[in-house]
Amino acid sequence: MLVGARNAFLALVTAVALAATATLASAPAIADTSPAEGTPATVAADALPTPQINGVVWAQVIVGNTVYVGGQFTKARPAGSAPGTNEVSRNNMLAYNLTTGVLTSFNPNLNAAVRALVAAKDGSRIYVGGNFTKAGSATRYRIAAYTTSTGALVTSWAPSLNGRVAALGISGGAVYAGGTFTQAGGQARTYMASFAISNGAVQPWKGKPAGGTVTTLTVSPDSTKVIIGGSFTTYNGKSNPGYGMAATSSYSGASLTWKVNSVIRNAGANSAILSLTSTSAGVFGTGYGFYGEGNFEGAFRASWADGTLIWLEDCHGDTYSAVPTASVVYTAGHAHDCRTIGGHPETKPRAIHRTLSFTMNATGTVARNTVDRYFNFEGKPRPSVLTWYPDINAGTFTGQNQGAWNVTANSQYVLYAGEFTVVNNKQQQGLVRFAIPSIAPNKQGPRVTGADFVPTLASPAAGSVKVTWTSNYDRDNELLTYSVQRGTMTVKTVTGRSMDWKRPTLTWTETGLSGGTYSYRIRVTDPRGNVVTGNAVTITVSGAAANRLAAPAGPSFTTTVTGLNVAVDAAAVTSPGGTIGSYGWSWGDGSSSTGVSATHAYTQAGTYQVVLTTTDAAGTTHTQTQSVEVTDPPAPTPEPTPSPTPAPAEPAPAPEEPAPAPEEPAPAPETPTPAPVEEAPVPQTPTPAPVEETPVPEVPVPAPEAETPVPAPVVKAPVPAPVKEAPVPVPAEKAPPAQVPAAKPEV
Repeated sequence: MLVGARNAFLALVTAVALAATATLASAPAIADTSPAEGTPATVAADALPTPQINGVVWAQVIVGNTVYVGGQFTKARPAGSAPGTNEVSRNNMLAYNLTTGVLTSFNPNLNAAVRALVAAKDGSRIYVGGNFTKAGSATRYRIAAYTTSTGALVTSWAPSLNGRVAALGISGGAVYAGGTFTQAGGQARTYMASFAISNGAVQPWKGKPAGGTVTTLTVSPDSTKVIIGGSFTTYNGKSNPGYGMAATSSYSGASLTWKVNSVIRNAGANSAILSLTSTSAGVFGTGYGFYGEGNFEGAFRASWADGTLIWLEDCHGDTYSAVPTASVVYTAGHAHDCRTIGGHPETKPRAIHRTLSFTMNATGTVARNTVDRYFNFEGKPRPSVLTWYPDINAGTFTGQNQGAWNVTANSQYVLYAGEFTVVNNKQQQGLVRFAIPSIAPNKQGPRVTGADFVPTLASPAAGSVKVTWTSNYDRDNELLTYSVQRGTMTVKTVTGRSMDWKRPTLTWTETGLSGGTYSYRIRVTDPRGNVVTGNAVTITVSGAAANRLAAPAGPSFTTTVTGLNVAVDAAAVTSPGGTIGSYGWSWGDGSSSTGVSATHAYTQAGTYQVVLTTTDAAGTTHTQTQSVEVTDPPAPTPEPTPSPTPAPAEPAPAPEEPAPAPEEPAPAPETPTPAPVEEAPVPQTPTPAPVEETPVPEVPVPAPEAETPVPAPVVKAPVPAPVKEAPVPVPAEKAPPAQVPAAKPEV
């Protein structure tokens, strides 16, 4: 309920069916990239290089190894490039390689925003919907099709609509559209229509959503049902089902049973169902509310059979998009309070999570809501929140102060899109990829280090030191391993679970120390081998009769690195218990050696933790750890060879052909949506920023390209159903955004 985004300005989800049939046993919320057995693994939180845009992305669809992207932008540039550098023209649509993140030459040059994308079941075409009236030099009234093998516009498929297309879906023989239009191909169609795949002819599917428009839809795997969602308050004259959601016959549009609509009631001027996606596992939807006529913010899963609720998560804060994979459901939004489902609490200053992940199956029930103006779903089945928290900032392009508007996925990648400008403290605008652990870098380690990660020391008794520290946290791992180091020796290893919003205090007490001054620090490692070490602090203790020998650390072992080879020598290492009898070496890659000195050859470059374990004559065991960085040896100089012919550079986009005599007025600027009244954005966590990356300031982007629905020439004067605009009470802490007048009928 943080922001009441208006229907005309909401992200649209694609209706691509993902292969997802697996189910999981109930499990606690401990999943990440290295979860406990029986718990689903998430993708890694590493932000992979992805093209950038200079506006906002509303829709994405994956076809094979190509990602098609639609939105409101004019330029694209490679990952790592600052705004205004290395840019190419891409008007409102582009494509890139899924595995490399490299932009392709696909450039359809649409003259207004793209709001929806869907792929043919065989991947041979993509269908595009939005507010455009030109596709290159060809006229296309808000819907078009492209051949994926060539990128060419399908000239034989040219339906027309007299208003914006906000959602697309597909069956074996028809393309389904939802939006603000009232006529399709000259026939009356209120906010919903379908077209034959073969020739674009208008099909019988129609209905009567009233009191609001259609913003999203999805088609059942057997092509017999179409579920629609939006802000409409009735469908075919009924409101249950029909209040923001309805199940329809894919042939006629007749109303079908949809039980979840008796639980989730989002419609009217200030609430709506924003996205619907589906697999054979069910329908997944998201919603928003702004002190209006709705009761739900979050995501839900319902059965295809009759819409029975399988689970819901009611995190406070609008949710714009959801996508299911085989075992995890990912969402995009701005959740700021997930306490009722065991997630992060409301904080001051407010911490917002714009990316969340959940178990596919229900694992518990929703707890009682105690926050005013939020509906109480107590006792309803819920999933578990998983440990996956990449940082995505809020952008400025739309004026809505949002980050991600859309998420889609396949079996290996999860893709977020929107208007963000920074991901994981690095500049990345509008698009970002995340991958499963087996193909990801897995370099997102513990976040707090140096002076921000130091223990508190106390000596509760002679010869003892109590070491206390606050847990670290990791973006994609909950279980971390802590090494308490006295000097350079590890004297205790403990494990603990933590997240950015839940960092328990850990304590360990060392006893039997001789009098003296001791130095302690904490070293933390995640399951993927990422390590950070905090600064050391010292304490002076009085001595006590020790049951074992212990003292401040002596000399450490030496390391010599040559390429991938490391030599170590512990000849200078001493122990207070007398002569050292054994030396054991752990190389950090699963290998080990023994002896005062040893050598090891690594198979690949990287940073490894070398651990020496010694045992002296008194039986006292000590460990020392050092990091070594090995590199690949320089490649041999090759024999001179003729220079290959350079690959031709991608041709610059051809200048737009002069527009032919207009068949209709060019798209006029759309009335911009007023910026919501919202609290200033806050960091995702109040934890001190890590040292590995420097936050990049948000880069201003161009003002949003305005887009106003333009009438198609075949339509005279359709009159849409009126949209109810009820006054909204002003909450104590902030006033709601100003009401936007109902759109004039598009003719």
